[in-house]
Amino acid sequence: MLTILAFKALNNKNMLKKIKIFFLILLSSAPLAVTAASLENPLGTTDLRVVAGNIIKGVLALSGTAALLMFIYGGAQWIMSQGEKTKIEKGQKTVIWAALGLCFIFVAYAALYALMSILGSATTTTT
Repeated sequence: MLTILAFKALNNKNMLKKIKIFFLILLSSAPLAVTAASLENPLGTTDLRVVAGNIIKGVLALSGTAALLMFIYGGAQWIMSQGEKTKIEKGQKTVIWAALGLCFIFVAYAALYALMSILGSATTTTT
């Protein structure tokens, strides 16, 4: 019953005009509210090297976490294989590839850290 009344009210052209005017006034006053607020830099710095260094450190941390989780997953597969040769091999391969992935991540981190220190302390943040 309430929906029928609401639908009839929206069909009324006079009511529809009032709703349009209300939203027009509401939307036209929105820029006033936005200009009153002062926005701060969420990155904390404007130096592109520092931003790039932080992004690289974040990506390396996420990939290291993923490799560690795969290492644990492969170990669990190996342990729970119950003597089945195919499951044992699958768990061993997962552990081997996860270990190689961790080695690759460590080498990439060392190389990027050396590169960033050559470019000039991009891995430290300034506030």
